[in-house]
Amino acid sequence: MLKNEPFEKLPVPYRPVQERGHHPPRLSLGFVIRKELAEFRRVALREGLASARDINHRMCFSELVGLVLGHLNELCGLPPKEGMRAGWVHSREGIAVIELETNYDWWIPEEKLEEAIAVIKEHFNLPKDAKPKWYLENDVDQREPDEYLLPSKPHIPYDGAVNFLTAFLT
Repeated sequence: MLKNEPFEKLPVPYRPVQERGHHPPRLSLGFVIRKELAEFRRVALREGLASARDINHRMCFSELVGLVLGHLNELCGLPPKEGMRAGWVHSREGIAVIELETNYDWWIPEEKLEEAIAVIKEHFNLPKDAKPKWYLENDVDQREPDEYLLPSKPHIPYDGAVNFLTAFLT
């Protein structure tokens, strides 16, 4: 799974199906922010959310992230703690992600999604053609379940000498 991520579209096996007890690892849809401390600091200063002194001496990183994302959510008309969120992921692209949703939870209304994406791109200087991707969340067990590692069963042709059920159960 890790060698194939991030995913541009959520693969079907990673979509949970509660009715069938199918609970794949949690993935986040969003944008990885490289140099996360510097980038969140830059946005906070540019938007006048805090002084450099406050950021450098009084704020921890999580407070800075909360301040910036609260502001971006407000710009989009989203509740401060119910819109865009920060997450940590396992990825070759980075570790900090601004989440729009997960494969389990959707908290940004569909009509606000494009606006949220545009605000993230603008404030974090992402390319205009950047698209959110699916990243494996940091808090998942790194020992991947067998169902995500095994290839699908090979086709076993039926020949008259082999019981039909036996061919597909082995």
